[in-house]
Amino acid sequence: MADNVNIEAVERNQDRASCAQAAVEAYAGLKVNNTTDMWDFESESQQERLTDLLSDLRHWACQNELNFDESVRISESHFNCEVDEEAEVEEPEGGDGQ
Repeated sequence: MADNVNIEAVERNQDRASCAQAAVEAYAGLKVNNTTDMWDFESESQQERLTDLLSDLRHWACQNELNFDESVRISESHFNCEVDEEAEVEEPEGGDGQ
């Protein structure tokens, strides 16, 4: 890892990714036990699981009259800000920035 990264921001983003992994795994467990699905969710790749989860979230948003595309747009903005924070190195107290 480069010297000029904000370690706390990197750790926060790793925590975010870990939470997302737990959510995908929990969702996969629900899908495996769902007898109405026609495909074998257990054998799907991570990419296929993400796509399936997003598709089902789109159904959920529609049923709840939520704007899925707007949420995706906002989430992209949040993600970009969170990633940008990784490059924001805090100056040590009393430092002159050099």
